Amino acid sequence: CRQRTMSDNHLQLDMQKRIRNRGPSHRRIPLWTIFGIASSAVIIVIFHVNLSLEPNKAIDATTSNNNFLNNSHHDLGNATATVRGKEPHLYNFSQSKNNYHQRGNVHKSGLVKRPSLAIKLNSDTTEKNNENTLHSSKMTSPLLATHPESSFNNNSNTLKKHNSNETLPSVLPLINRSQKVELPDPTRILTFVHIGKSGGSTISSLLRNGCMESIQGKPCEPNRWEKFPGPAGRSETTASRRISFYLHTPHAEQGKLPDYYSRVTSIVAVARDPLERFFSAFLTRHPKNMDETRSRNKRARMIAELRGEPEPLWAKKVWPNGKPDANEEQRVAFRACYPNVEEFAHCVEIPRGERVYNGTIQWWWRDAWKYKNISLDCGELCRDVVLGRSEFVHHARWGYQAFLNPLPQDREVFVIRTNYLWNDWIHVNNLLGSTYDVPVPSKKDAERVINARGRLPVRNNVSEKGKRILCRCLKEEIRMYINLLNRAVNLSDEDVRVTLEDLQRNCPEVVETLMLENEAR
Repeated sequence: CRQRTMSDNHLQLDMQKRIRNRGPSHRRIPLWTIFGIASSAVIIVIFHVNLSLEPNKAIDATTSNNNFLNNSHHDLGNATATVRGKEPHLYNFSQSKNNYHQRGNVHKSGLVKRPSLAIKLNSDTTEKNNENTLHSSKMTSPLLATHPESSFNNNSNTLKKHNSNETLPSVLPLINRSQKVELPDPTRILTFVHIGKSGGSTISSLLRNGCMESIQGKPCEPNRWEKFPGPAGRSETTASRRISFYLHTPHAEQGKLPDYYSRVTSIVAVARDPLERFFSAFLTRHPKNMDETRSRNKRARMIAELRGEPEPLWAKKVWPNGKPDANEEQRVAFRACYPNVEEFAHCVEIPRGERVYNGTIQWWWRDAWKYKNISLDCGELCRDVVLGRSEFVHHARWGYQAFLNPLPQDREVFVIRTNYLWNDWIHVNNLLGSTYDVPVPSKKDAERVINARGRLPVRNNVSEKGKRILCRCLKEEIRMYINLLNRAVNLSDEDVRVTLEDLQRNCPEVVETLMLENEAR
């Protein structure tokens, strides 16, 4: 035991001696220490880089007016800002707002972005105080930070969007209520006109006769409004009791609208901005969105069945686009010609014959594969779709022109606007005899009816240029939409003006053209 202890002591002394001889530089450093030092170094580097760039730093010209713009040691036309001891950066504020906007990259927030500083001008008082003093200024400093010509081109959309906030021409020339027809209440016989992608499914779920069979005198399911969640579905409304039947796209396809309109004196129609309505129609029929919606709705119906609950209102069956061969041809058109909204907008301008898709489609039918050769002229097809001459986007085919051209001029019109759905619903019920404001759903309850599907794979990605292209193509739809608003007895002149201004923000060029045409008459 003594010998073993001496041997162990000897080994221990020998190890200590070796460590002393190697010195402190050879001692092992823990890994967490190395990681901590490296992380600190990275943070310090990033911190210094941010100090030198500072792309998001903003100085409020309102609060620093005396110290920033009116400081005596600055030139009259220059504004100098020092950022944490960095070298001063000088900027020239030009003589007018238009020139001022053109000197920098103006963003949504009102920040004028520069390489190392962003100056926020959100005070009209500041601009007015400095307008006279900056009028005669000249740039004298070599430190002026300027942007190359390419920076203006890259940011042209941003500048145009900012300038679009300026006052638009008045829409009053488009307001003409001379065609409005208002009838005595006891004589009214009403129908509900569901123009697709305008909120009609939501309203029809609250109507006793809000189903396709009602046109033939067949009753819908009893107390169908009770399926609507929340207080809106607890009692039947006056409009529900008074509306006789329901008109939708299949009735327009059959060409029987003139016959149906002859049975009534008044219509209640849903209406939506034509451009927004087209976007919804396009995205609803996109194959990727249809497949996702079909599987999601089927899953919701199965879960409801297993739980012994009624099916959700939004979990409807999603049917193919017509016959199997037509459905496959339309799916190919989306893939080959217009996979998203932006590409569709530019596809409209493709000359005839420039882009042609030739291929073979196949589908399963009656226990066998079927084949068909197809040829799609993309430019011609896109124009047919947006002009309502093609079934490839179903609800784009059956729009305002299809529903309103057969409507006689002596018919009374009530309009429920999509953007003001529940306010208009209350007002229509009041005009039809309701003695109280009908209850409307909360936002949560409304989403359980129409917006419970969540986000879909393909969404709206249209640019401002794409909007302009589509607006020009939808000019006649916009004209019919404006005519419908003017005929609405439940809308005041102010309601029409506000709705037309919403339309003008989407399609300013077309609205201006229509105003000029009205003035020329």
